[in-house]
Amino acid sequence: MQTPPIKLISIAKRIHKNQPMIELNQALISRYSGLENDTRGKFGPRQITLLSQESWQQACDAIHQPNISWLTRRANLLVSGKQFSSSDIGNYVRIGKAVLEITQECEPCIQLDFQFKGLQNALNTSYAAGVCCKVINSGKIEINDRVFFEVSQHQECLFDFK
Repeated sequence: MQTPPIKLISIAKRIHKNQPMIELNQALISRYSGLENDTRGKFGPRQITLLSQESWQQACDAIHQPNISWLTRRANLLVSGKQFSSSDIGNYVRIGKAVLEITQECEPCIQLDFQFKGLQNALNTSYAAGVCCKVINSGKIEINDRVFFEVSQHQECLFDFK
């Protein structure tokens, strides 16, 4: 039995602090600004955030709120077919032409509990809140792009950019 591919199922950004997230069909990811025009996309180890659809759903189910929008989490990219773990830190992710390096686990903030009681705690287990990434290679991404994970060896990007 073949494992289904990992896919990018949604993209979101926030243009201004304290504004709602905006979903996009496509976006440009830049080495210098993360997701184009996102308020938090500054250069550094937390330019882009990835969230697992499966982990998100488990957290929502844990607080008996199965239909919470993933935008509540305020992540940039939602992927299906992958749950994150500590073994992902330092590895690379390719979506379209963009390449990201997973730098750390995302820590869920208290703001989540203001919206849904218990959500912060539900996301505070085993990378359920997703991972933070820095951009290695700029590129355009689109919903339904396949997502490829590459195990880092000697911190060199192993993807063929041809």
